[in-house]
Amino acid sequence: MLTQLAVRQGRRLQKPTHDKNKGAPMVEQHSLLQRFLALTVALLLSVLPARALVEIDINRGTVEPLPLAVTDFISNDDIGVRISQVVTENLRRSGIFAPIDRSAFIEQITNTDVAPRFEDWR
Repeated sequence: MLTQLAVRQGRRLQKPTHDKNKGAPMVEQHSLLQRFLALTVALLLSVLPARALVEIDINRGTVEPLPLAVTDFISNDDIGVRISQVVTENLRRSGIFAPIDRSAFIEQITNTDVAPRFEDWR
């Protein structure tokens, strides 16, 4: 009985206790709204660190294939030439690379101990 009296007195000191349109006590409505907002904010804040950054660049519709020189692998038989042909065709089919014709090569690699002249290939 004392708790009911204290609750009633506390409500008398506050703003009007009933909403004319809904009939429910306004204090309880505000309390529920505040709890709901607090819960929503807490949920949003707990989800934010879990986001992953996904970035898709759609500014360029076509990509020019990158020119690439694939030399023949050095071997005692024709297996080195066949392997380089398979690698060249796979790169060409990917659409990302444009293998350069072997007749346009500046130098022919014949010795694996000698480094290629990279400045000539630019």
